[in-house]
Amino acid sequence: MTPNTRERSGTARNTPERRTAKATAALQARRDGRMEDYAELRRQGVSIRDAARRLGLSTRTLERYRSQLNKEGRDR
Repeated sequence: MTPNTRERSGTARNTPERRTAKATAALQARRDGRMEDYAELRRQGVSIRDAARRLGLSTRTLERYRSQLNKEGRDR
């Protein structure tokens, strides 16, 4: 397979090396928004499981967010 065929077939991933700065910033902004949504639910006393259901994210993702919020001193 040639590189062009690989890209068209969908096997080329959107790896960080291939993203533009604008695309990377957009992904970070979405992640930050979801983390803020989760932080607000945590302040309201919502469990991780319930927050995951409400936000449409996995509990593992929210555990990572909680860890990041703890590191930044923003948990609760």
